[in-house]
Amino acid sequence: MDKIATVKNKVKYAEWITMVEDCRNSGLPVRVWCKENFVGYKTYYYRLRKLRSMFIEEHKEDLIPEIAPLPVVPQQAIELIHKRRKKSSTVFCSQFLDDGWYERIGSEDNPLSDSIMDRIKYDA
Repeated sequence: MDKIATVKNKVKYAEWITMVEDCRNSGLPVRVWCKENFVGYKTYYYRLRKLRSMFIEEHKEDLIPEIAPLPVVPQQAIELIHKRRKKSSTVFCSQFLDDGWYERIGSEDNPLSDSIMDRIKYDA
């Protein structure tokens, strides 16, 4: 894509972002906002869908979930937590109380288990 087309697209997408923000900040239902602002209802959702797709494409490495294997291997868990720490959200799901996690990760005597639990509990 040449430079002119790239600049045109950036301007166009900036206008679309402003349109979506204006609609959301108005407090009006989308249909009402579209009618008052002479924007087609389908056009609004087309642009919104395109913006979302662009965002996902640009940030897909940050958005793709990583799933720790079960049972949890302490070395893999600490690497995953360290990689995502302070950069992105991490969700831990378990049917066990957090007191039982030490046993599932390794043991309370294992320094890696202790390190993992510290990051889970205190970086939340």
